[in-house]
Amino acid sequence: EVRINEIIKIITNNEIEKFKHTKSSFKDRFGCLMGRIFLYRIFSDRRFKVDNEKCVQCGTCVSVCPMNNIEIVDDKVTWNHNCEVCSACIHWCPQNAIQHFNTQGIPRYHHPNIKVKQISDYKSKS
Repeated sequence: EVRINEIIKIITNNEIEKFKHTKSSFKDRFGCLMGRIFLYRIFSDRRFKVDNEKCVQCGTCVSVCPMNNIEIVDDKVTWNHNCEVCSACIHWCPQNAIQHFNTQGIPRYHHPNIKVKQISDYKSKS
C-alpha cells in the first residue's frame, strides 16, 4: 500500500522520471520472451486462411488493411507479415472468405455508415 501511495503521488505530480528502473531478472526476461512467442503464434498473420472457392479477388481486404499488409498475387490473397491483427479484412470481406484461427461461423460487423472507399481514402492521406 505504501508503494501504491508513492506511485499515485508520482503520477499526480507528473514526476514519471522518478520511477526506479531495476534490472529485470532472468525469469522476467524469459517470461516476456515466452509471452511474445505465444502472442506471435496466436496473432500472427500466418494464421489467416482464405477460402479460394469464396474469394473473388475483389481487393476489399487490400483496401481496408491499415498496415498495407495484404496483396493479391497470382489470384491469391497474401499477407506480408506486418499485420496488427485488427481483423478489418475479416469483417469487410463481402464473401466471408477470410478466416483467422477459428472465426468460421462468427458473425462479421462493420459500421453501416462507413464505406470501404472512406477507409481507402483515409489510408492514402496518411
